[in-house]
Amino acid sequence: MAIEHTLLVLAPVGRDASLLETAFTQAGMAAEVVPNLSVASKAVSSGEVGALVIAAETLGDGGISQLRQAIQAQPHWSDVPLLLLLPGHAKATASAHLEALLQHLPSATLVERPIRPATLLSLARAALKSRMRQYEVRSAIEQRDKAAAKLVESEKLAAVGRLAASISHEINNPLESLTNLLYLAQQDANLSLETRGYLEAADKELARAAHITQQSLRFHRQSTRPQRLGAADLLAPVLAIYAGRLSNNHVRLITDFRDNTQVVCREGEIRQVLSNLVSNAIDAMRLGGVLQIYSHRAVHPTSGEPGLAILLSDTGHGMPDHVAQRIFEAFYTTKGINGTGLGLWISADIARKHGGSLQVRSRQAGNRAGTLFRLFLPCELSTSV
Repeated sequence: MAIEHTLLVLAPVGRDASLLETAFTQAGMAAEVVPNLSVASKAVSSGEVGALVIAAETLGDGGISQLRQAIQAQPHWSDVPLLLLLPGHAKATASAHLEALLQHLPSATLVERPIRPATLLSLARAALKSRMRQYEVRSAIEQRDKAAAKLVESEKLAAVGRLAASISHEINNPLESLTNLLYLAQQDANLSLETRGYLEAADKELARAAHITQQSLRFHRQSTRPQRLGAADLLAPVLAIYAGRLSNNHVRLITDFRDNTQVVCREGEIRQVLSNLVSNAIDAMRLGGVLQIYSHRAVHPTSGEPGLAILLSDTGHGMPDHVAQRIFEAFYTTKGINGTGLGLWISADIARKHGGSLQVRSRQAGNRAGTLFRLFLPCELSTSV
């Protein structure tokens, strides 16, 4: 049984501790003898104990202070039950000591010896039952805190979505004006070939900017109608957008689309997932490397549903386990002020909405460092999307 449901027994005189442990165990309660007050106090202050049964002779002046400090250090939800076993003799001599116990340990239950076993067992069961109620309170508090955190997170996400949509909408207006002006400028018959080339390049870059704003708007609006596409269809536009960054970062691209498996998906959303993964891979290879992208027919690991797996593998610096376990959390980022912590969270959510999954494996060991993302999409789109 876990220590948090255990009776800790501290009775250093004679065989009291072993006898008490045996009595509690035979009655079906978990019990454990502790060697000294320091161990008992540590258990009390952590809150990870069912109850403490302690002989009063263990507590001198220093012992009372030590136990009181442990009680005060408990978590806010915790009030560990204490059963103090008092000597049945020399009552007059012990009166001052008992008064100190009552003053500094007001929540303790004082049990004068000799005590009938049935009475002691009843008190112990009551103490553990009281403790169980405290654990229920702790669970309720934890659930409340988690619910509050999720509410704050959802409000943040909603605000980010509204902001992205608002900014994208406002940017679209000047982009349209610039597109029209470039078109008019290109109609000038007196343009040199060099100038015409500059205008065409500017038009292409402007189209890229417009595409980015449309992607941002799609985070906040319904996506377009689902289409049946293959891996090459989905990745070609993404790789075209990142061709410049791949070249500038000296990243060699290797692709291998092994079959013509097609899936029904919302094209814009899946391209956004792939865009996030390619961008993150480039960021992980600042000094160059290799990005491999390949696909193959696959099946869902639990349902057996047929689908398509797209794998992106980089030779970057990799991630430690504690980072890899959190990268799909909203607002978790390793990029400092340059990251929002939303890209992979949104990507994993898009994969789930399509009935698929997004998984990661990463290592930092020597020459084999790197990260592998696996995106699985079922052949048929879920009706809930």
